[in-house]
Amino acid sequence: MTKEAEQISNFFGITAALLFITGNAYYPAKLAAKNFRPWSPETALFFKRYLKVHIMLNLAALLAVTVHGHYAEERNVLLSGCFVA
Repeated sequence: MTKEAEQISNFFGITAALLFITGNAYYPAKLAAKNFRPWSPETALFFKRYLKVHIMLNLAALLAVTVHGHYAEERNVLLSGCFVA
């Protein structure tokens, strides 16, 4: 594997991890906010918009994982199966 392919794989792997972590902060935030009901209209609007951001970040992370898996140096059966599915 070339050094350039390894750098591409590393970049997209780290990017995917950060996107997944950021995007999936939606659920803990919503669970914590449930303790403070009733919600104001601003809070309800925030979570409605944040759900859209959550979905977009996870889709972007999925794309980044696909690129990461394509350029990964260490391919195994599990990675190849996930790449096909």
